[in-house]
Amino acid sequence: MQIAELIWRDLRYAGRLITQRPTYALGIIFTLALVTGASTAIFSTLYELALHRLPYPDPGRLVAIWESNRETGADHTTVAEGAFPILANVGRSFEGVGACDGGRDRPAATNELTADRLWSTDATVFIEGCSSRMFQLLGVQPILGRGFLPEEDLYRENSTGLAILSYGFWREHYGMNPDVLGTTFAVNSFGEKQEYRIIGVMPSDFEYPYPFSSVKPDFWVNFNGISSNFSSGTHLDVIARLKPGVSLNQARAELDEISSTIRKDQPKRFKDKYLHAGSLADELVRDARIVLVTLLIALGFVLLVGCANIGALLLAQAQRRRKELAVRAALGAGRAALLRLMLVETLTLAIAGGLLGLALAFAGLRLLSASLPASIYIPRFSGVPLDYRVLGAAMGLAILTALVFTVWPALRHSRPDVIEELKSGGSSGRRAGQILRPGALLLACQVALAFALIAGATLLTRSLRRFLETNDNFEPEHFMTMDVEFSNAFVSRSEHFGGIAASLYAQLEERAKAMPGVKGVAFVDQFPLYSLQNYPNGFKETGGEGAISEGFQPAEMHVVSASYFALAHCDLVRGRWFSDEDQRNTNPVAVINTEMARRYWPSRDPIGARIEPFGRITDKQLYSVVGVIEEPPRFGTGLKADPAVFLSVDQIRLNYRSVLIRTTGNPRALIVPLREAALAMAPADVTVGNVQTGNDMVSLSSARMRFTGLLLTCFSGLALLLALVGIYGLVSYATTRRTREIGIRMALGASPDRIKRMLLIETGFQAGAGILAGLGLAYLFSKSLQAMLYGISPVDPVSLLTAALAIASVALAACYVPTWRAARVDPLVALRHE
Repeated sequence: MQIAELIWRDLRYAGRLITQRPTYALGIIFTLALVTGASTAIFSTLYELALHRLPYPDPGRLVAIWESNRETGADHTTVAEGAFPILANVGRSFEGVGACDGGRDRPAATNELTADRLWSTDATVFIEGCSSRMFQLLGVQPILGRGFLPEEDLYRENSTGLAILSYGFWREHYGMNPDVLGTTFAVNSFGEKQEYRIIGVMPSDFEYPYPFSSVKPDFWVNFNGISSNFSSGTHLDVIARLKPGVSLNQARAELDEISSTIRKDQPKRFKDKYLHAGSLADELVRDARIVLVTLLIALGFVLLVGCANIGALLLAQAQRRRKELAVRAALGAGRAALLRLMLVETLTLAIAGGLLGLALAFAGLRLLSASLPASIYIPRFSGVPLDYRVLGAAMGLAILTALVFTVWPALRHSRPDVIEELKSGGSSGRRAGQILRPGALLLACQVALAFALIAGATLLTRSLRRFLETNDNFEPEHFMTMDVEFSNAFVSRSEHFGGIAASLYAQLEERAKAMPGVKGVAFVDQFPLYSLQNYPNGFKETGGEGAISEGFQPAEMHVVSASYFALAHCDLVRGRWFSDEDQRNTNPVAVINTEMARRYWPSRDPIGARIEPFGRITDKQLYSVVGVIEEPPRFGTGLKADPAVFLSVDQIRLNYRSVLIRTTGNPRALIVPLREAALAMAPADVTVGNVQTGNDMVSLSSARMRFTGLLLTCFSGLALLLALVGIYGLVSYATTRRTREIGIRMALGASPDRIKRMLLIETGFQAGAGILAGLGLAYLFSKSLQAMLYGISPVDPVSLLTAALAIASVALAACYVPTWRAARVDPLVALRHE
């Protein structure tokens, strides 16, 4: 008989066998599909985002440059504007240096967009400013028009800006009209009308380097002059392209020299700061590295659970077929024929599972894209292609596992003791034990891996809950903010802007308080409060003793109204709050937090100390410390506050403020009237943006943790489902194999409940062994999550107990049907079994 005919005969027999045992067949197919589908979708995504070469020519020579501060420990911060011309003109290691405006550290503004015959309604647009070399360094050119020119970086007063549109913006607002070049549009940005002339359109597949832009830019505008002044307060994201033959270590050595030179020239503004460089590819995944590692570990666990499940089911099936193989051997079937028969059956199931897994992989990619929170922008994420190499590797691993657990039993049973097998009816205790011991071991492995995954997912969920609870002081469901800013033109034409602004803001506060549902109003310079790492400032005490009297020491600086402290639930430790008497014509005062007092005045009372600020406020005034407050965890981050100094909005001239509103009901009902009240302060000279409710802000700040927790929960559910299938298959086979024993026990008087209890206890011992083995695995996995945990230990007993209960419940559910079926068997039928 030809080989093809033999295989075709085996295929037909395998099909009949599969239809006769659908539970086993569906278990194998379902497991293969889930393992290959989930792993392909996740690995394809991670490979495209983290491991694939950047979509720029010669990406290995692209580097990111950042600042670090040895005094504060701040690292990977943006570069001071004054350092950029030095890098661009002095750096010998770089072919070119480019910069963008550090948009990742600031909330995106809401800009009123206007263009004749195109649109007339307000639209939220995201603008990224960049130098002329940026697109050239990335090696990407517009598909329409041109890029920025070096001479266009020079400052020109009252000049029309230049804009390069993203492909999506060009398609949405201009209908992909090629005649768009040379036309202008206006943006009402920060209270001023800014006109831009369109000079180009970027390709549809162009992705700006993340995290340099925390949102997808709608268009890019040219810098209108970059200052060499270190006191401007502007910080930039900087990238460079290494010259051919120059290594990253050589560039780092040169940056050390440049840093040393800047510190000598700017001892006050660049103290303790250093410039560093790293691969752009590494920098782009730096913030997400812990998430990527966590997902890879979790996915590895799922793969192992799936492989263990496949192995356990195949072992059980091999044990079930011992008598059949003995009969075939007795009738003359050789070892090759028996091996071929089992391999054809396994490969048939593998192909069916692989095809279903392919469909699940496509669906998984779309599901991943849809589940990503809108607040997280990841370039290339929405267009991740299915990587067939990953699909092949995942399917190959699963099929290899299936073949191993098919060939091994097949080789053992292809030379059976025919007489013994036929006499035993296929239930030889010794041989069954040889097969079932590995099956029990695989079951325990499944339980251990699933336990570790569930413990990690529960830990992250509990951490997220505690993180969200830190915002309860602000009652986010009854809280909203909006940014209000006067135009520069209004400021310049107002002789006494400080007094006018104070009067207008006071009117806004009164109008807001008079609105139904408004419980309190406060002002801050920016909300949520920024950290010391984002905006480094310094303070020095005049007189006194200690480090703060010898030089400027790092501390946060916030400008707030007196009502902020009550709204933020800060506790006064000693001294006083700001009062109505603290005005621009009175002595400047400051309130500090307890961390500031502990670090810089550890052995004396700071009340009465006179401190000089350095940073965003560069006046030479001395501020008297009048109060010390205890801050709760910071809204949005849940972190403990760094040393911080609070100044009064009534004593600082600001043309912008964040307005905080405490409400008694739903804050969304107040968005329109509050926005209208703010715009009425100075029509055509006020911009209102970033109108957000507290719940919106909490959702934004927790998006990354929620997304990671969601994926881990999905993996845990997948592992539980696979464990359920595996446990059910093994227990079902074990109870079937013991039908005669159960019949004898029942004939001797054992009750059905006792039979159930016996079988459940035996399975419970195996699951319990898996849980004990999983404790160490769960600890190691939880340690990898530590960087994402908030207010909870990696060894959290509640999370471990929850995972143990989940595993126990699944094991109980998997055992229920086989044990119930075994307990209902008729003893006479059982004694005649096989």
